[in-house]
Amino acid sequence: MSFMNIQKNVVLSILLGAACILLGAADTMGGQACVGTSPYVCAKRTGQVLVGVNVTFDLTDPDNPDVALKSGASDWLVWSQVSSTDTKVYDLGDLTLAPSGADEDFAVSILNPVTVSTGAANIKSIVLSASSWSGHSRLAGVVTGDLSGDLKVVEDSAGVGGDIDGLFVIKGTVTGNITVPHAAGLSFEGTFGDIGGSTHTLLIDDITAGDVSIAELNDASIIVLDIIDNGDLDILLNATNDSHITIEEMDTDARLRVGPFATAGGNTADVTVWIKSDLPSGAEVDARNIKWLDGGLTIGNLSTVGDLAGIVRAYEADITMGMLNLGGTLDITTDLGGLVHVFGSLQSKGLIDVGGDLTSDINIEDDHSGGIDITGDTGALSEILIEGRVAGGRIDVGGVIDGDITIHEDTSSRSSIYSLGGLSGTITVNASEGDFNAAGDIYFGPNPPPGTLSAITYDGCIEVLDDLADGSDGDLGGDITVVGCHATTADLGLNVAGATNGTTSITQTGCANTVVFGACP
Repeated sequence: MSFMNIQKNVVLSILLGAACILLGAADTMGGQACVGTSPYVCAKRTGQVLVGVNVTFDLTDPDNPDVALKSGASDWLVWSQVSSTDTKVYDLGDLTLAPSGADEDFAVSILNPVTVSTGAANIKSIVLSASSWSGHSRLAGVVTGDLSGDLKVVEDSAGVGGDIDGLFVIKGTVTGNITVPHAAGLSFEGTFGDIGGSTHTLLIDDITAGDVSIAELNDASIIVLDIIDNGDLDILLNATNDSHITIEEMDTDARLRVGPFATAGGNTADVTVWIKSDLPSGAEVDARNIKWLDGGLTIGNLSTVGDLAGIVRAYEADITMGMLNLGGTLDITTDLGGLVHVFGSLQSKGLIDVGGDLTSDINIEDDHSGGIDITGDTGALSEILIEGRVAGGRIDVGGVIDGDITIHEDTSSRSSIYSLGGLSGTITVNASEGDFNAAGDIYFGPNPPPGTLSAITYDGCIEVLDDLADGSDGDLGGDITVVGCHATTADLGLNVAGATNGTTSITQTGCANTVVFGACP
């Protein structure tokens, strides 16, 4: 029975308003058992509930009463309130199972059937598991305060149970370890983890068509084996150093949202996000306001990095990222200050889109057939490194290329490099000095040329190197075009080791200085 159905059933139970009247040690009227004076702790299910037979209570710590469920049921309700007449929420101790049968199944909701809003203020632990027991357990409900211990639900050998049955919410701090095989609605509205304490772990086998939402991580480790179609994992607010998010598998239409992260003192958080599988088409990762320093985002296993065919969006983020092949979109809304490392190729549908400046490196270990878009400048210490060939790919820079663009092999006739602002760094084709040529086009300045030309930077160098073994190749077959005026009459740097078969043109009508292509300084 789902959490929502439980709510409907308890709302319809009009008799529960006055059911918990303390008679001696326990009240077992109305299909429920209640003990204590203040707090007043109750357990309810369909049918008779006998203390000692179906449920046991431990009032050793009277402010934190323990509850152990013995008989299986699909609609257990457990809650704590101030007194038999005051339904204001109160604390619980440990909620556990003590199954009377080896294969009893339990579905438990921490919920007061009268208020239908919450079941506990704070709770020590929720461990719906037991030794020598083969059944399954499910959990739902609301805790308005903290969970200070572990939370665990289990599935049986047939894979049934072990889930959050509709929705489970903890509004305070969670400092235990969490094990939920199947999560379809889990929300931590406070902090998960404990700064300065041991690292706490949330282990989820899979997130199904629902949300898992965590407001804040503190020295925490999140491990998710699979985010299934339409499943969402949200890490919404802060994270401290040593926090880790590991996703074993993401399916089509799965979504991971992390951030915005910022520590109390404004310090950056070293957060590691590792998606150990491919990121398939339709899957999305949103990263907001994150400073990934020594951490970062890795797609695939460490030894066999995976393909990125989905979308990764980084909003106001420094990012250090690795993946095998990029056939999807990496969308960075501002400056890129970390390393983007593609261990394979940037494929024809792949796109690295940087909304600001590139102040670090983009490294493509194989061929580039997609798009690299830089809205601003590429910084003097940055490099776009293509270790294969530019096979129909493009590199577009909205500002000045101050850093380097290094291409180890050739550029095809369908490839292009474009910069609106000009060149101060170096563009090198055939950096490996092998049997390669430059057949792609390179263009600087506005396209098409305006009626009145503005100033353009060109104090860098374009190099097409030859074959180191025999001095052949290194030809320029593409066109190099420069549009704009120059501050001096210095030559524009161009070194072509082989033949220049393409065109080299400079549009400088109406400019004070006339320049030509010459050797690089």
